[in-house]
Amino acid sequence: MSFFTKNHGVATGDNLSNHLNDSAQDAAIVSQIKEICDLLKTRVSDAEEHSCADDKDEKMKHAWMLAAAVLDRISSIAFAVIFLGRTLVSAVSLYTVYP
Repeated sequence: MSFFTKNHGVATGDNLSNHLNDSAQDAAIVSQIKEICDLLKTRVSDAEEHSCADDKDEKMKHAWMLAAAVLDRISSIAFAVIFLGRTLVSAVSLYTVYP
């Protein structure tokens, strides 16, 4: 953690060995931070892929629901036309047979 707490000036004399140790620690910290950033980027891209897959599933679900609604509407109209047609045919045939 010396990266954030120690002064990073030019080392001279007795401080030279401490400065070299600090530089090695700083490099290790920077390396770890880069690894963390790479890991976060990977997780973000994975989350985006899952989000895209979920969006595709949602669109597919919506399309099937729309198709089902259209089929339901066509079926109900066909039933109504057949029912009314059969009723009219029955009424006309009864009227002509028994005037």
